[in-house]
Amino acid sequence: MTVETDGGKMQALAFAINRKGPTYCGPHTLEQTADILSKACGHWGTGAEYLMHTVAHLEDLGIHDRYLWRLQELVAERIKAAAKGRELPIAAS
Repeated sequence: MTVETDGGKMQALAFAINRKGPTYCGPHTLEQTADILSKACGHWGTGAEYLMHTVAHLEDLGIHDRYLWRLQELVAERIKAAAKGRELPIAAS
């Protein structure tokens, strides 16, 4: 899609989800999302790895997303706690 930026128009990639679809599982708080990502694993890796690679690639492009950085910190906290044998409580909705 074409987006308007301070530097003019440019092409961008956008993702959309049908919130009424059977695969939609949100909305979640930031803490709930961290709980999920810290445990999620699929055919191509973990949710934590996907988040880490996304944040790193955005940084390489000069894009600093403080929301994703905070999410990454929360995921790391949960992984460290689980490695020490103590899970953090799951955040309520």
